[in-house]
Amino acid sequence: MPAPVPWQERAFGEHYLAVYPHRSLAQARREVAAIIPLLSLAPGARVADICCGWGRHAVALARRGMRVVGVDLSPDLLRLAPAARPAPAPDRPAAVARRRAHPPPPPALLRA
Repeated sequence: MPAPVPWQERAFGEHYLAVYPHRSLAQARREVAAIIPLLSLAPGARVADICCGWGRHAVALARRGMRVVGVDLSPDLLRLAPAARPAPAPDRPAAVARRRAHPPPPPALLRA
């Protein structure tokens, strides 16, 4: 009997977009607009979007001038990521990559 597929691989497949349609690029733009001043980010800042899914926050950050790399476990969602498409654009994330394993959780950090 094959090993069971981990829940996170089942939960974040291509169907994710149908289950959570409200998690849109428009919503990500609003969230990014609120996050940028909290983190004192300026255009050109390097940002890693971990668990980026199809890249909605990565796209919103890139459109605000950040240098973004997105990483996700789901090959289904990464295939939908705008950065995975061949059309060149200055406002798309630099890369997306598949995360293969879950590292141990880091200590909690808060930047004031």
